[in-house]
Amino acid sequence: MATKYPRFNLLLKVLILISCLLFLAFKLNTSKSDLLNLYTLFKIAMVDGYIVLFIILILMPLNWSFEAWKWQLLANKVVKLNFWNALKGVISGLGLSFFTPYGIGDYFGRIGLITHLDRRRLVGPLLMGRLVQLLITLLFGLFGIFYLFGIAYFSYLLLSISVFLILLFFAYRKAGRKWRPKFEEGVKVYFGLIKAFDQRELLTVFAISFWRYLTFGFQFLLALHLFLPYVKPHLKLAGITWVFFAKSIVPTFNFLSDLGVREVSAVLFFEKYSVAVEPVVLGSLLIWLINLLLPTVLSLPLIFKLKIMR
Repeated sequence: MATKYPRFNLLLKVLILISCLLFLAFKLNTSKSDLLNLYTLFKIAMVDGYIVLFIILILMPLNWSFEAWKWQLLANKVVKLNFWNALKGVISGLGLSFFTPYGIGDYFGRIGLITHLDRRRLVGPLLMGRLVQLLITLLFGLFGIFYLFGIAYFSYLLLSISVFLILLFFAYRKAGRKWRPKFEEGVKVYFGLIKAFDQRELLTVFAISFWRYLTFGFQFLLALHLFLPYVKPHLKLAGITWVFFAKSIVPTFNFLSDLGVREVSAVLFFEKYSVAVEPVVLGSLLIWLINLLLPTVLSLPLIFKLKIMR
């Protein structure tokens, strides 16, 4: 559908594109030392590591293909998407998330490529997909929490989550008549579509999220193996689950700061077991470069296809 504000639309797209390029240049400039160290360690690791690096690279499109498949399944309750258009939406959302707070660019990237008149109905399915992926991440993250903090902190965390959910429930029950109807109306508009998913579809969404987690985790495991071949596999697995857990629960401005959370959480875990910090950081940086920065660069041309305003 033709936009009512073609010039304004084009201006927004140009500003988004310029912002992406500036952030890319800024991050690469501030990471020069890491990149140089990465190259130095690469020369050592690549003596027998070309196959491992190749596997990490080919798993990147598989990782985002799982996410596109999930988005296709979720969005089909509102508008029929083929896999290719779903993949473009996912990659476009990834690109916009590069500089927008709390990943809201992911919503605009995915929804912006869809011309359906009532696109807001896609908010519920989109958030459901995120929540399912978050649940998978949290469940696996318990393994890393146990390794890092022990059973006492593990039990404290479960207790805190339970108390929070109970307080949230009672806060809703005590909400006044003025606010509760508005809240329920918003839930109905944005999330009512979730009821349209049957048990089989929900299980499919969980299965796709599970396999995407395993794919991303295996990439990280291979990256750590390149630089830390002497560390036991079970310790690396625990560290990976912890990093993903921390990255999911710590609010970040964008995935530039997401990179910082990933590095800090990895260092926090592996330092406890007297593992050298630099190889851990560089393994994390390698995953960021391949799984996030590379597809972000590829997503830039899609910005000009976004239907920002109608």
